[in-house]
Amino acid sequence: MPCYLEHQRGLLQRKESYGPLADDQIRMPDMFVSFLAQEPQINPKYEKVKGESEAWIAQLCQYDQKTYIKHVRADFPYFVSIWARDAEPEELRTICDWMNWVSLPFNLI
Repeated sequence: MPCYLEHQRGLLQRKESYGPLADDQIRMPDMFVSFLAQEPQINPKYEKVKGESEAWIAQLCQYDQKTYIKHVRADFPYFVSIWARDAEPEELRTICDWMNWVSLPFNLI
């Protein structure tokens, strides 16, 4: 619900309102809602591209089972699928491959 802050006797008071504001009032959005409160929109090709990209990096780097599992749990393609949710499959795959490649040093930890 929209709200406004009203200054009275040196204090700001929060009031909810849909109507017009007086000259001594300002309307402020609720700035204490986490950006994580919303369900992320994920690229619909995420599952397919994730498997292909993870198989590619595992073969390229000759991961053993332990390293491969660690890498899969990091799920870099999920992150990519959120910020490139409208990418075509080829574009998404390229970005996922790049993210998997960039993450190589973290897989050694």
